[in-house]
Amino acid sequence: MEGRSGGSSINIMLVVAAASVVVFIVVAGAAALMALGALPIPSPIVNVLSGAKSPEHSASYYPPETSVYAWLTLAPGGGQFDHARDAWDRLNEISEFQALYDYWVEEFEDDLDYDFQDLQEWAGPDLSAAVVAQDRDEEPLAALTVGVRDQDAAEDFLDAWRDDVGAGDFESDSYEGFDIWVDESGWDETAYGLSGDFLVVASSEDFLEEVIDGINGDLEETLADDEDFQAARSALAERRFASV
Repeated sequence: MEGRSGGSSINIMLVVAAASVVVFIVVAGAAALMALGALPIPSPIVNVLSGAKSPEHSASYYPPETSVYAWLTLAPGGGQFDHARDAWDRLNEISEFQALYDYWVEEFEDDLDYDFQDLQEWAGPDLSAAVVAQDRDEEPLAALTVGVRDQDAAEDFLDAWRDDVGAGDFESDSYEGFDIWVDESGWDETAYGLSGDFLVVASSEDFLEEVIDGINGDLEETLADDEDFQAARSALAERRFASV
């Protein structure tokens, strides 16, 4: 891997942030609806609930100089599933939140021509995001990882996404067990990677490859090894389903 590219602009940051919001809504909404019995729990979710990774496991995907890191799981243990359901119930009592939620879903489906509910078939149980600050004259690096339970369904989502932003601009390749797509046609560089277990979105191909190396356990040092991160993590509540 060559040196990291810092040439991406604020636009890709917004893409990553928007993807994070969409997946967070799907995770929270699906978890609450399944807990309430409004939706059946698909057998793939039953399978992954017992194999969910430990909190902040995904910190090992990112470099130690990571500036911002966030993690969320669809498979909280120790009664946290009930807490998530209760929090969702309280949010739905707020009319403004329900209106915003409906707006996001409608915009998502209109923009991508993709059924919002189909996300629950493949996304999760774990999600993470990270930002790495660069020099003042360079844009920050950003990446998002989403657990994948059904690779074919995830590919359908990526097809819809690429069609929306211009599929002809993406060049496909492979890297360390991932199919990757890179768009360098404009001012921004956008990169995606998909394997049987992960979808990775990054603000450059170089950073995408670095995160993939982290997922594969090939980074010599990671955020998880950083002493400051370890101290912050140890101060968190033992029972948690998200952290920033």
